[in-house]
Amino acid sequence: MKRLISAIVVLVILGGGTLWVLKGDPEYDPAIVKKIKLASKVKKLKPVAESGDMEAQYQLGGYYERGEGVTLNPNAAALWYKKAAEQGHVPAQFSLAKAYESGVGIKQDFFSASKWYRLAASFGKHSEAQFNLGQMYFKGRGVDHDYGKAIKFYRQAARQGHPVAQYILGAMYEEGWGVTQDYITAYVWYKLALPRAAETIAVSRSYDPVKSLEKLKSKMNRYQIEEAEKIILKNTK
Repeated sequence: MKRLISAIVVLVILGGGTLWVLKGDPEYDPAIVKKIKLASKVKKLKPVAESGDMEAQYQLGGYYERGEGVTLNPNAAALWYKKAAEQGHVPAQFSLAKAYESGVGIKQDFFSASKWYRLAASFGKHSEAQFNLGQMYFKGRGVDHDYGKAIKFYRQAARQGHPVAQYILGAMYEEGWGVTQDYITAYVWYKLALPRAAETIAVSRSYDPVKSLEKLKSKMNRYQIEEAEKIILKNTK
């Protein structure tokens, strides 16, 4: 009998959403409680999503993508993201674009990925979508290979504080890819990326604004460095 009692850790009445937990039980497991709560939340969310609520559709897509409260199902995730995206939900547009780009949960399609990134980037001002669309143009995936357009979207993301976009802009200005070579502008973007250097390096070890800035400074004269610092000071007040 004692073993039976100790085995009953959680009692849930999903229909009413009521959750009872025997917290004093030595086998009480918070992870189990969390899973049950998520399952209950998803159960309530699904009819709202089915009624056409785009926020509920987006959230439900996220639960399926992460396998939280439901069985992991990338196909279902993409389906719900698409329903919300078609209604103009910006985060859903971004998530759907990522699915198309990776081919997870939906057939890989770079053209469709660029389409949804563009909507989220242009109308939703979504910095990650702006950056990813810049990447599509940089690599020529789903769109023409175009450094100029890549810079346009990198710049949009960089102005919102996206550190990787800032770093890449620095590199493009330093090398003159798609723009006139400009060490002063390159210096500005590298330095703006410095506070979040860990994030740029996490993407690629070569994206190190500390090392890149030091290397760039060796090519610059005192006047150029002073001008770059003035620009940074003016834009960070």
